[in-house]
Amino acid sequence: MHSRRILIAVWLCIAASPAVRSQSVPPPPPTPVSKAGPQALRVTARIVQVNVIVRDKKGVPVTSLMKSDFTIFDQGKPQ
Repeated sequence: MHSRRILIAVWLCIAASPAVRSQSVPPPPPTPVSKAGPQALRVTARIVQVNVIVRDKKGVPVTSLMKSDFTIFDQGKPQ
């Protein structure tokens, strides 16, 4: 099971990294803040969905995996 997790993590790292970078959208330009008016906090969040199909040695999809069985890495750092 441990070697399967490592294999899945490596595969996801390779498969997901270019997709994540290609979906990046530049943040909007900053809004000028008036010295007299209230300040606003602007936050940009990006959610990336990674679809995974895991197959066993016979090519049959493995359906018993949970979210906790996967680790996503981006530039070597777990996300």
